[in-house]
Amino acid sequence: MSQIEHKEFYENMGSLIREARLKAEISQDVLAQHLGLTRASIVNIEKGRQRPMIHTLIQIAEAVKVNLTNLIPSTATPSLVQNEVPPSELPTDFDNIISDDFTVDLQTKDAVKQFVFHLKK
Repeated sequence: MSQIEHKEFYENMGSLIREARLKAEISQDVLAQHLGLTRASIVNIEKGRQRPMIHTLIQIAEAVKVNLTNLIPSTATPSLVQNEVPPSELPTDFDNIISDDFTVDLQTKDAVKQFVFHLKK
């Protein structure tokens, strides 16, 4: 991905986060408090100026009650799906990529593993 594509990716992700937050009728202040962040951080994430960590994305998805994959721009999703690696072929260090502090369904956990795998490539 070029630098421009990275910028667009995070701007699109921010828009999806904002849309999901508004649909869930949650204010930026409430979401920030729930995540232990400042309202300014939420604004910056939604504008694509701040790149959220994976665990923050998981928390956002849980707070707005959507699947994590709904917060990943669709332009990225086809290439991720097309290049999906069978779970048995993912590096074993990916098994602990999501902290035991989070309860996520298997589909979300697999999506995170695929996402991180493709970021590392």
